[in-house]
Amino acid sequence: MNMKRTGRCGAMASCLAMMITALPLQAESVNALKSVPAEAWASLTIRNVGELDNKLMALSQRLNVPVPMSPLEMLKGMLQLSGVNNDAGVAVVMMPMLNPTDPNSAFGILVPCSDYAAMTANMAPEEPVGGVSRCMLMGAEESYIAQHGNYAILSPSAAGVQAILAAKSNPTADTGWSKHQLGRFEQDDVTLNINLKAIVASPMVQGMLPMLAASGSFNPQDLNDLDSATVALRIGDNGINLGLYYQVAEGSPSANILGSVNPTSDSLLGGLPGGDYLFAAGLHGSKQAFAKYSEVYGAILGNPMMAMNLGADPAKMQEVGAKAAALVADVRDVSFSVSALPEGSDGLMGMTKVITFENDAKGKCAKMGEIVSSILGGMFQGEEAQEAMKHIKYQSDAENLGGISVDQLAVAIDKMEGVSEKDYNEMKSIFGPEGLLVRMAAIDDKRVAVTFGGGKNFMENVAGLVQGGDAPLGSNEGIKKVASLLPKSRSFEGYFSLDNTMKFATAASKAVNETPPPPMPPVEVPVGVVGAPIGSTGFQIDVAVPMEMVVAGKDFAMSMQGGGPPPSEPTPATPPEAEAMDKAEEEG
Repeated sequence: MNMKRTGRCGAMASCLAMMITALPLQAESVNALKSVPAEAWASLTIRNVGELDNKLMALSQRLNVPVPMSPLEMLKGMLQLSGVNNDAGVAVVMMPMLNPTDPNSAFGILVPCSDYAAMTANMAPEEPVGGVSRCMLMGAEESYIAQHGNYAILSPSAAGVQAILAAKSNPTADTGWSKHQLGRFEQDDVTLNINLKAIVASPMVQGMLPMLAASGSFNPQDLNDLDSATVALRIGDNGINLGLYYQVAEGSPSANILGSVNPTSDSLLGGLPGGDYLFAAGLHGSKQAFAKYSEVYGAILGNPMMAMNLGADPAKMQEVGAKAAALVADVRDVSFSVSALPEGSDGLMGMTKVITFENDAKGKCAKMGEIVSSILGGMFQGEEAQEAMKHIKYQSDAENLGGISVDQLAVAIDKMEGVSEKDYNEMKSIFGPEGLLVRMAAIDDKRVAVTFGGGKNFMENVAGLVQGGDAPLGSNEGIKKVASLLPKSRSFEGYFSLDNTMKFATAASKAVNETPPPPMPPVEVPVGVVGAPIGSTGFQIDVAVPMEMVVAGKDFAMSMQGGGPPPSEPTPATPPEAEAMDKAEEEG
């Protein structure tokens, strides 16, 4: 029986996939959200299958990977399907799961139809019972179907069809979504919406909450604050965008935190060195937001089960957790980067972290030293851990660089068991002759800089950037280019450079006498991500993969296979998609 159900679901998934890529355009556009019940636990919606089909065909041409045959002809041959309206949305719906042992009873696909009789003509439908007909999908798979306004409901279970039919007089998804969610839905091609409020309120989840609360590291109230979450995909001329959005209940503690954060259009990468970054990110928060992070830190490090798993003394770990939580509560902004260092530097890689506190950065730096000393001072109980801790030293005021007192955390890895001289030399070739040495310094009254690798010159450079309020990565051409595909307003931003990462991997491989990775086509534009609160109840994250990277990935894959179509030529990125996202956020 389970194999049969799996086959039915697979057949329906095939049907949905083929419809995405192959159906002819019709005259009237139909919004699938007007047929998705508001109480549905989840829905996966293709806003307009005709538009998405056109975009996928254009993308295949852009990548110089032509489709070998007409998807429409393939669809006709496989499914013998007609009477479908392609200028409409398709939705896979999961209704409340009343019977966990039979998930098919909550599952259905809404297929837009212009002619229900024509659609079912080749399905051998039986006489309907309660409006639902048993039929044979693709001539072999037992399924169930019913007409539902402009749609046909398909499901491997009669109960799945009936669940959606029974809700037809209730509010639909377009009335339950926020203005921001509806605005983004009109821009995106594929949208997955999860009704967290309904799922959390279900008896199945409510029965699990006491067990989660007993773990000590989770606050069930955080779940009760949740309203919904959305994951969306959009294919544009200049790249592929992924959107993630979550919404919380109005007036909830989580909403108060979101409302306390003021997004900005300024760069959040202050103090981070320019040049060949591998990864760079910045976070702008608020007193309320970091108070919540502090609570999470304290709960995790104060959990006896966590201490047991780590082989740590519970009391000492709880003490460390309390100190760390107090420190985090006073943070306001954080920026972080991993950089490939220029030739002639101390090592090949440098890491930077700049932490902005409410005040008293020098005192906070001393507190960070206390936390490290507490960890080294016997928090871990295992013999191997205690032996390793003997070779880690923390020293306050270890050196003075340009009038700034610098603390050091040094790891004598060459003295640790199992580390060979070869391993040690290879590590130094990456991080510099000092080995594993972390520097930490209060640069002014609010900011602390932490560096790893690159030697003292690297720390001096970072300190100068922090003192001058400089953000050289904010004017990086690649970052500016991908930023044109993203909303301007942000409280978080991050960038990953595949080009610089591959360059570093090649240099590192040569430094340790290893075979370097295969060369990739140059990609000057990074993957970018930004996030920002939407009002006081939502938070939107957008990820942009520029077309240059999509093309380079395709060309690299083809070259690894020993051939394939010639390289594609992407067009330069332009900002209209980002402007549409900015407008949606303003309206939201």
